[in-house]
Amino acid sequence: MSKLKKDAKILSSLSVTLLLVLLYIIIFEFTWVSQNYIPKPSLLLESFFSLWSAYKLNASLIETTSVIFPVLFFSVIIFEAIQPIVIKILFKYEGIFNIAAPFKYFSFFFAALIFNLVFPQSFWGKILFAFLFTMLIQLKILFDNKVTIKDEYILAIKSLGVSENKIYSKVIWKTLQPHYYGKLHYVHLQLWIAVLIYEFISASIGVGAVYRTAFEFNDLSAVIALGIFISLIIWAVNSILKFAISKFIFWE
Repeated sequence: MSKLKKDAKILSSLSVTLLLVLLYIIIFEFTWVSQNYIPKPSLLLESFFSLWSAYKLNASLIETTSVIFPVLFFSVIIFEAIQPIVIKILFKYEGIFNIAAPFKYFSFFFAALIFNLVFPQSFWGKILFAFLFTMLIQLKILFDNKVTIKDEYILAIKSLGVSENKIYSKVIWKTLQPHYYGKLHYVHLQLWIAVLIYEFISASIGVGAVYRTAFEFNDLSAVIALGIFISLIIWAVNSILKFAISKFIFWE
């Protein structure tokens, strides 16, 4: 996609977003509409500030981001370090992934419940859960894109006398890198979802626990305000990720 088309797409998205926000303000702030399910903008703004005063969002946000961002960063570092082994298993011992077949219908909600029971109120239990979840998503991304590497391609490179380990670590990994790093924003989004669910279940500390408190108080405005705020954080970080990857991962 050319830069002109990308800019036009971004401008179109912003225009639609601004139009929706304007309609929301006009309909729910200045006209009479039942607000049982959608609060008016002024109330939403009040609820946003109450998140910091009444719900202590500052401490919860620090807790959650101190799990998500380090886990995401170190999972990529570790994946880069062990990628020759991962790629080799992916191509030479594909059957090993069948071990996970009986568990593929279990959701991460189930896993979050188990981890909360095994590691009740444990920060390190949450770290472990987030790390394993992130590594599994990254493995799935590579597995799903394995079909982009043709067997004929590998055989042709072998015929040139290139060692097997170098083929896995250099050639195949470089070919899979666009798929891996191109999906890193998706990994980041899924990690937020997983950690929020984990914290919602544990109800200890974290943004997920704030969601649970607001839910128990039937505070619709706080739930929506928090949802918007977290969405903006995810969008901002994903934008930074996409920009950094486009600058430092030179596959185009």
